[in-house]
Amino acid sequence: MDLLVDKRSLALPTAIILILSVLALLPILPAHAALGTVTLSSDKIYDNKMVQITITDPDLTGTSASPPSVKAKWKTFEKTLDVYHAMGGSWVCWIVTGNATPVQPANPPYNINGTSMTDKVARYVHTISGLSSGDEIKIVYFDASENTEVTSTVTYTSTKGSISLDRSTIPVNATLRITVVDPDLNLDPTVANSTAVPKVTIEVKGGVYGTYQTVTSLTLSESGPNTDTFKASFNFTNTPKETINSDVKVVYTDSAPSATVEAHALVTAYTAEISLDKDIYMANDTATITLIEPDLNLDTTTAEKSTAWVTVRSEFPNGTQYSGGPASVKMTETGKNTGTFTGSFKFEITSTKGYVITDDKPTIGVRYDSKIKVKYVDPLIATGETNVARTDSADFKTHTGVITTDKDTYAPGMFVTVTVTDPDMNTNPNVREYLGTPAASSKVKVTGADKTTVGILMVETGENTGVFQGKMKIVQTATTQLDIPKVKATLGSKLTIQYTDPMTEDGKTNYAIKKSITVRGTTGKAELGKSKYSPNVMVLVRVTDPDLNLDPYTKETLTVQKVGSTYKLYVGGTNVANYTSPPLFLYSTDWTTGANVTGLTETGADTGVFEKVESSHIGNVKAGETLYFRYIDAANSAGATQTLEASASLDTTTATLTLDKDVYKPNEKIKITVVDPDLNYNPKDKDKNPGAVDTSYRLKVKTDTDPTGKNVELKETDKDTGTFTGEIKIVLETAGTGEIQVKRGDTITVTYTDKETSGGGGTIKVTKTAKVYSSDGSISLDKATYSPGAKVKITVTDPDMNVDSDAIDTIPASKVRAYTTSDPSGINVALTETDVDSGVFTATITLATATSGTNLKAAHGDGLTVVYTEEADAAGNKDVARRASASVSYQTATMSFDKNIYLMNETATITLTEPDKNLDPNLKESVTVTVTSTSDTAGIRVTLVETDTDTGVFSGTFSFTSGTSVGTMLQAKKGDTIKAVYRDETPEEYPTVTSKLITAEATIGAVYIAKPISAGKPTLKSPETGEALTKGEVGKTVMLSTEMKNTSEEDQEMLYIVQVKDSTGRVVYMSFISGTVPALKTYTFGIGWTPESAGTYIIEVYAWRSWATPTPLSTVSTTTITVE
Repeated sequence: MDLLVDKRSLALPTAIILILSVLALLPILPAHAALGTVTLSSDKIYDNKMVQITITDPDLTGTSASPPSVKAKWKTFEKTLDVYHAMGGSWVCWIVTGNATPVQPANPPYNINGTSMTDKVARYVHTISGLSSGDEIKIVYFDASENTEVTSTVTYTSTKGSISLDRSTIPVNATLRITVVDPDLNLDPTVANSTAVPKVTIEVKGGVYGTYQTVTSLTLSESGPNTDTFKASFNFTNTPKETINSDVKVVYTDSAPSATVEAHALVTAYTAEISLDKDIYMANDTATITLIEPDLNLDTTTAEKSTAWVTVRSEFPNGTQYSGGPASVKMTETGKNTGTFTGSFKFEITSTKGYVITDDKPTIGVRYDSKIKVKYVDPLIATGETNVARTDSADFKTHTGVITTDKDTYAPGMFVTVTVTDPDMNTNPNVREYLGTPAASSKVKVTGADKTTVGILMVETGENTGVFQGKMKIVQTATTQLDIPKVKATLGSKLTIQYTDPMTEDGKTNYAIKKSITVRGTTGKAELGKSKYSPNVMVLVRVTDPDLNLDPYTKETLTVQKVGSTYKLYVGGTNVANYTSPPLFLYSTDWTTGANVTGLTETGADTGVFEKVESSHIGNVKAGETLYFRYIDAANSAGATQTLEASASLDTTTATLTLDKDVYKPNEKIKITVVDPDLNYNPKDKDKNPGAVDTSYRLKVKTDTDPTGKNVELKETDKDTGTFTGEIKIVLETAGTGEIQVKRGDTITVTYTDKETSGGGGTIKVTKTAKVYSSDGSISLDKATYSPGAKVKITVTDPDMNVDSDAIDTIPASKVRAYTTSDPSGINVALTETDVDSGVFTATITLATATSGTNLKAAHGDGLTVVYTEEADAAGNKDVARRASASVSYQTATMSFDKNIYLMNETATITLTEPDKNLDPNLKESVTVTVTSTSDTAGIRVTLVETDTDTGVFSGTFSFTSGTSVGTMLQAKKGDTIKAVYRDETPEEYPTVTSKLITAEATIGAVYIAKPISAGKPTLKSPETGEALTKGEVGKTVMLSTEMKNTSEEDQEMLYIVQVKDSTGRVVYMSFISGTVPALKTYTFGIGWTPESAGTYIIEVYAWRSWATPTPLSTVSTTTITVE
């Protein structure tokens, strides 16, 4: 893989060098160089036909450009072609074949200067002669900028023309359009060519012609310059010699090659189909006629139209035609060459007879039972019959109108909305129509109680709805004709509204359809918004009386005006009733003088419910009284005047105060709820305190830390609830707006001043208390014993100090003090939160020889104490001391190897436990030990690294070599003693004992295994092939084979013993061989045996050290075999 990487890394620079080498050999070209092109107007040329050659090369633009080198090459000939510069880097000339004088291009391109070349083009027309059919002329342009030739080829050959017709069948008197494609006729590619002599003949066979007879000869005109497509047409109208099934043959005579080609069309006739788009029509419909008549498709290039083909008329049920005769309908082909035509007409309902307005879209008179008929007289149908009428019919339907009103009962002053539904009157679906205009001419009329009849202006609700609406107003004065007429009525009477339907669904004309309404009063209702009010609050008064709902589309207002001794009640600007006493009056038990109430507003359009919040006079009442509101209804359901009253008690209420919690955490908001109906001044608004009525604060919050307290604003939860809420945030730091300062364990006191208690009592204070949350903190040290000089990690767990859950907080040094026996004054320590919102705080100090900063003086044998003064515990106790303690002393190290015996190829691990060297709990520290062997008493130095931060356990490794010790390889041999030595300079007896040697020993050798040989299961094998056998044969030698594995780390000499027993347990054969199995290897041993008789045998395999030392090296391995 490394070699592949090296090769790959060489490939890119090498490729770049090769590319740059090739580029160095290329010529440097101008940036604008581009290969020119040769374009021919045709790839074929024949006698007297010109082919235009155009050379286009962006390198040859501009008036000073030199002409390109252009040659024509054919056979063995070559000719230089003069070209001139046309526009945009194009150069042109022409070639022509034949011996005649060359045709000049009629419309050559202007030259680059914009000059016409018509009279200067002769030198650029080149004759090519001596050609035979199939010869190729190669046009060669040498592009000097590219140093290359650009070629294009034109072949000298004639082309047999082709002919086609615009259709294969043609109606009588139609126009036939012919297309001939023949490049040989395209003599001049600069213009549309035409033939000088007729080239096309039209022949007809059929009818009076028993054989094909020529009816005309036609010249051809090219469809455009250089298209090779030529057109001609012939109209049969003035040559009425074709009949149904006549064959029209069109022949094109091609002069080169000399040939004729032909196309045929069959003269046919179709039977027309006519239809209406509906079976039943209504007044607002526009009927569509569809005529399918290919015989009228006389020209495939034009959408044809006429008013002479189709007529429409309306008939009585007996078939009698309406007066005025049928109307002609303009029919227009749906598109070119479709043979399908459409036209339309409209309707107007008349009383008895119809009439016709003739135009492109005529209107025909109809009535409820009219039959609509359309007719087309087909001049010639498929069977050859002539002037055959093709018809279709439909019915016309009228409707009986329906008149309704928005209510059945009305009171004087109210508006009546009248609705007429009559689709017959929806005569134009694109506009909103009237049922007669002006209002006096309306088809909807009403007669008042004064016998005066007026019309109601009825307007269609929208385009094409057939629904019409208008209004009238009920008055007790004279009936007056207006667009919204006033109609006089008396209470208890009826008014009849009449719609004159011009024609009903059963044919009745000017039929009266009526709707009656009743004019009478409705008994009103007086209400107060509540059954109980507090003094000094606003009162909601309400009047419900549909008689006062004069306009269903307007929110109206009730006002009372006193004129002299008369009280006038107005709805909007309309005076609806007059009284001798106030019709709207508010008073109480003691306040009998009361007050006139005015300005009640309707709750919504057409509700008849009027309300007002009355605030001007309520201060005249007091607790214990009864409040009354009076409304005098001028016309109740019986038409009489009736006084209506509502009442409510007046009393004050003792407020209630609640808090959303009993315990709050710092930075939480205290949410306070006060229920006090006395504070609900305005039932139509959300009140608050302080407010316009009571400008002083009623709610105050105090804490142990801030006994002065803070005022809190109260806001009503919604209109007219009498429930108020406020909130304030508790903080540990200095309080800002909307906040109050606390300490953990503080008591919070909330007080509401209720100025009007139940029964008219005096001011009382309602109070609730809560606590500021505090929890039990704890302090701990990371060890129970520290060595002098070690670092001490202090941990305080106290959720109370997690002040900001979005930031890392601190415990100030003033709250944590650490001291020792050597320095009882100690030091103050600031702790930092371990993470955002953890509530766990840590700091590290060092046990040093002197106190300074975060160093605390400590000596062997000292005690260490750290005290955290908690602000408050869970029980609310303040300044609670939390302590953690540890001892300061040296400890004697211990050391060990990971094994007692090592092989030479193994790695040894030393582990030293030395707390005195774990000086920094945040670092993995290290120590050095000396390791020696019997072979190398000087030994090597091995660095031991702390297994992790703050463990005090150090570990390191080394290996063995039979050579000289080097680095972490120690010279050793089998049988050597390995010794590790570490000098502990601070044992636990320090300073009595100033140092102590700590040692660990191991040996080099092999691990003793009682039975190091693992014997596999004996198997039978062929001595010739070594293949396994499933059974033995009498008289045939087999190999008794067993795998012997040495599991020890030393080579093992052994005896391989095989014993064979028969089914009775008698030994019939025994043999052995000796050998050596290398350490940790597996060898296969085998002994030959020739069975003498058939039967079942047990094979037993043993491994012994030797005959002299018959120690078993393995367990006995057995198997059973069969001999046949």
